[in-house]
Amino acid sequence: MRISTKGRYGLAVMMKLGEKSNSYTAISTLSNELGLSKIYLEQVLSLLKSGGLVTSLKGPQGGYCLASYTLTVKDILSVLEPALFETVDATSGDPLINRIVAKRVYDSVQIKVGEAFAAVTLESLVSEVLDRRIETPMFYI
Repeated sequence: MRISTKGRYGLAVMMKLGEKSNSYTAISTLSNELGLSKIYLEQVLSLLKSGGLVTSLKGPQGGYCLASYTLTVKDILSVLEPALFETVDATSGDPLINRIVAKRVYDSVQIKVGEAFAAVTLESLVSEVLDRRIETPMFYI
């Protein structure tokens, strides 16, 4: 399994928005802080907004904000990586083989991946980032 750039950027953006609590953050700020392409972030944030995971506000004080803090990695990747959660097509012309392979291999893997992604909350990821930022010593020269 491979998560695309879109999925990885989306997780990073959601974590950054989670760090900023309930405030709106400009896409240029997100781009600078994450070191990611502004143009690509716009596409990712558009998908997240369409999926109801972020809200946006236009204007000089506008930007993007989390719609909910109680999301899971599965919620986020379901919006950004629908191919991870779709059923697999037939592998052969034999219907019996197709049913057995689908049930014993693809379906079971799909269930386990979904469970693993659902077990990781955005809140826990953001909390770990914030905790580690506090632990990191600052050196002034």
